[in-house]
Amino acid sequence: MKNIRSVFALTFGLVTFLAVCVLPAEAVPFTDYFDSLITDLQSREITLSGSTDNVQRKQLKIVKKVIRMLENKKSKSVGTDIQSLGTVSKLLVRVFPDEFGPSGGPLNTELESALEGLIGEVQADIDATQTLLNGLGGVPCAVKAQTTLDTASNLVAEASAAADFATAARLLHRGFESAKRANTATIKCSSKSTGGGGKGDFIKCTIKGNFNADFSCSPSSIDPPAAEVAPGLDLVTIFGANFTASSGSAVELGIGVSLSNVTGPGSYPALPSSSIDQVYTTGTNIFYFFTSGTITFTTFDLANHQLAGTFSFTATEDGGSGTVTVTNGSFSISNFVP
Repeated sequence: MKNIRSVFALTFGLVTFLAVCVLPAEAVPFTDYFDSLITDLQSREITLSGSTDNVQRKQLKIVKKVIRMLENKKSKSVGTDIQSLGTVSKLLVRVFPDEFGPSGGPLNTELESALEGLIGEVQADIDATQTLLNGLGGVPCAVKAQTTLDTASNLVAEASAAADFATAARLLHRGFESAKRANTATIKCSSKSTGGGGKGDFIKCTIKGNFNADFSCSPSSIDPPAAEVAPGLDLVTIFGANFTASSGSAVELGIGVSLSNVTGPGSYPALPSSSIDQVYTTGTNIFYFFTSGTITFTTFDLANHQLAGTFSFTATEDGGSGTVTVTNGSFSISNFVP
């Protein structure tokens, strides 16, 4: 990869949420950063068609494959576009090596431009989350969120300096995922600071396995019921926390779903970021991350700030062998940032 430029500083006004990525009209990728590449490849397809040269026939095969990849499967998030960049770059470098050498070429320039745009998207999310964190002060939950956000920032910096597009895409995707986790933690922390939870809101479920608890979260809980709706991250997260006497710890619960998957009331797969966190008075945290599960919305009304439904999932201890099963989950949320 040739001269990947560092992301220029982005200036934002005060925002209450992460930057929203808008799907361009008629574009199949989530962003428009592949437009120049697609146009170039379509032109190459015409030029290479009918060639009997073995090298050009291989090039044509890859060109068609990349075009199909970018045009036939609609991307649903910046994260998907980042992964597509990594896959596409590997294919193109294989059959057009001269365009990725010291002299560079159009494909190198087009991929470099796409990478820079995607880096800018993730950096925008990081900057917006940082703005929220700056307003929370040094409370413990903000410090924890800051650590995750710093990890995201470092990964983005590594992606910008990477020696090839595949490595850059891998690092950037990790940064994208860390930015999502940092934002979720920041919104949870913010809800603690502001009281959170609309009147009558609740999250309830039964937890069994490595620990057992009848979890119940209300507006009077230590972390009231709240939700995060982040179009730019393709994310809806419902969360809350409360002390459970049966487990002897505070339990934080967060359930996420891809916003682009939700078309209204119905059942949808929960995201891997869904988790349960046991927080002990000693400061020890034990995380259990989702392995499978669903969220069923009986009410999904973003305009009027109303979310309600049921959920269930299983989760495995982070770095350990413990497992928990979450059943009988239900929620009603009227307080969230759209």
